[in-house]
Amino acid sequence: MNRMLVSDRPGALALLGLMWFLPVLVASAKDATDAWPGEWTFNGFLSQGYSLSNTNRFNSSNQQGGSFDLREAAVNTRWQVNDRLSMAAQLLYRDVPVADDDGVRLDYGFIDYSQAAVSGNQNYGVTIGRFKNPFGFFNETRDVPFTRPGVLLPQSLYTERGRPFAMASQGVLAHADFFTDTGTLALKASFGEPIPGGASLEYILFGNDLSGQFDPDKAVTAQVRYDGAGNTEGWSAALSYLYYSYDFSRPRSLGRDAFNFSFRVMAASLQYSTPDWRITSEAGYGQAFDNIDRFSAYLQGAYRLSPTLESFLRYDLMIVDVEDRWGHEYERQGRGPAHNRYAKDLTFGINWDLSPDLTVRAEWHHVEGTGWLSPAEANLRETDRRWNLGMLELSFRF
Repeated sequence: MNRMLVSDRPGALALLGLMWFLPVLVASAKDATDAWPGEWTFNGFLSQGYSLSNTNRFNSSNQQGGSFDLREAAVNTRWQVNDRLSMAAQLLYRDVPVADDDGVRLDYGFIDYSQAAVSGNQNYGVTIGRFKNPFGFFNETRDVPFTRPGVLLPQSLYTERGRPFAMASQGVLAHADFFTDTGTLALKASFGEPIPGGASLEYILFGNDLSGQFDPDKAVTAQVRYDGAGNTEGWSAALSYLYYSYDFSRPRSLGRDAFNFSFRVMAASLQYSTPDWRITSEAGYGQAFDNIDRFSAYLQGAYRLSPTLESFLRYDLMIVDVEDRWGHEYERQGRGPAHNRYAKDLTFGINWDLSPDLTVRAEWHHVEGTGWLSPAEANLRETDRRWNLGMLELSFRF
């Protein structure tokens, strides 16, 4: 029997169960809350992906016949108690081997209090709880397939392997919006702690799942964002900052009295849109506890072929160490292949909206380097420098 089918069967059965259960749950919840004060909304989505690569492993993609190990499902609710107070939460199920955060988790859950200014041109508020980090154009909505520009976001800036510990924070977030005739200026800043990241960080740092764990320490975010007044055309721009740190619970197993991991990154984002095409670019510059400077950038162009069909072309660059850009010193020291320290990804994709609630996405990646592959599912010393990756995804929302 095809081993791809054997390994994917439990996840496929789970997704089939969710396809029946989640819409029923949402419908029941809507009926149950009709008598409550305020306004309730319930939504959700289901997504099944497929990956196939010629050599390297990404979400089990190099198995014979490819892999269906790319599943996402969620149900979310928002309770608008009154014109100032609201509450929201989302439960998310993921089966994505490269991220090493499979299963069901609370994606976000928060209380928000917002106050509009007398003039109506400003809005101020504070959010308390677990919330998505305001970073770049896509981080706050990256788990919803319909909001992504493709199956995969640019991995230089939105890596799947780093998603579990960079995705969200829990603490306090202050936000303010200023509305003008030309657009909206949004300010956000938060302080708290990152969410538990599971074993993904241990794999990235040590190449293995150790007996200890990384406990959340501190998380700080800030973002300034501008969006033009037009819904389908005009400029958008953002400047984002993200810092997070973790303490390892068993540092003596590493021969140390204490071990703290931290990472900070600044990102600049720019987009210009018309009704038919859209140009997007983002660049990030970051530094981890090891004082190694990292660089990420991508440029993407999208063109709408018809009201329901869109194509895109993207070039994505990831450099793990700016001082050793192409990894030659890294390889000379015997630490691994040089191509583990960078990735150049040329992607072509098609997004087809079969209906407002059903979409199919397909994309092909030609990659040089393995900088965004995860040691959680592959031995990075045994990877090829050049490789191809094809991906498909079917998504439904309700």
